[in-house]
Amino acid sequence: MDTLGVDLREVDFSGGRIGFGRYVGNKTYVSASQELANDHGREVALEYEIARDWKIGTTTSSSGSKGIDIIWNKRY
Repeated sequence: MDTLGVDLREVDFSGGRIGFGRYVGNKTYVSASQELANDHGREVALEYEIARDWKIGTTTSSSGSKGIDIIWNKRY
């Protein structure tokens, strides 16, 4: 499944983000986004399903920030 989205954070359009993502295989999701205001930073993220309802995610941005997350997601 491919995704494309726009996130406009405020009514006055002073910020936001545009991005896209795609599943690479059954368990790996890769996305990239671009800020529309501020420092116009870019971010790349990767999520990998390690078990049912559990994922591990990592992000890196052009501003130098990096992160890693363990994600629990339950659908009813």
